Amino acid sequence: MSGRHRLLWMFAIGIGLLALSGCQQATQTAGTATPTADVTQTDRWPDASPCPDQISAVLANGVVVHFLGATDGDPDICVQEWNGRTYHYYLGFWGKGRFNHGTAQQREALAAILRGPVGATTTVDLHGPTAPALWKSATVTHESDTSLRVGRDKRPVMKLRIVRKDTSDRNTADTERLLWLDRATGIPLKKQTVTRTADGEVWHITTWDVSSLRSASAEPSGDSAMELE
Repeated sequence: MSGRHRLLWMFAIGIGLLALSGCQQATQTAGTATPTADVTQTDRWPDASPCPDQISAVLANGVVVHFLGATDGDPDICVQEWNGRTYHYYLGFWGKGRFNHGTAQQREALAAILRGPVGATTTVDLHGPTAPALWKSATVTHESDTSLRVGRDKRPVMKLRIVRKDTSDRNTADTERLLWLDRATGIPLKKQTVTRTADGEVWHITTWDVSSLRSASAEPSGDSAMELE
């Protein structure tokens, strides 16, 4: 083989190796992109109706809370039942069971927080027929995306911080709550009240703690009870 032919052959081999390397890099990039997309999609707040249905939550104190879907005619007002009484919550967590309909501003702001990034915050006006006159506004912050252990499993959750201001702007009358919302169902898995003392101490009191989630068709005490994965 002449020197000129040898150079041409080596040049062709080099081009082929560069092309093969590019194919491998493209394949690796596509392979790593898929899990990232899956994680993002899994961690999103559900785009479907926010009201869980046919699910029961067993609290740490033994109370069983039944989630019964949405009220008739309003897919955003969720129905919960325990101890023989029913309660209505906007998006499954807002309103202390007396939410009724709420204002358009409250609805839009809270929905935006649930679908927004970590750090998103909004302040909603609490004046109106659905809120006591004591409270003027509430600031809701999407504090973090984390996980919470429920039974044997860890579940992805969204942590919210809610600070309510009283109508007289007295800091001593503010209330602060933390909520951990299950991303798969929207069910509150944990609730805490936060108390800050004048000397700088912070107290966290757990007021709601889910120990297991079950299909509503299964009795929590029966052998056939089926925990949700």
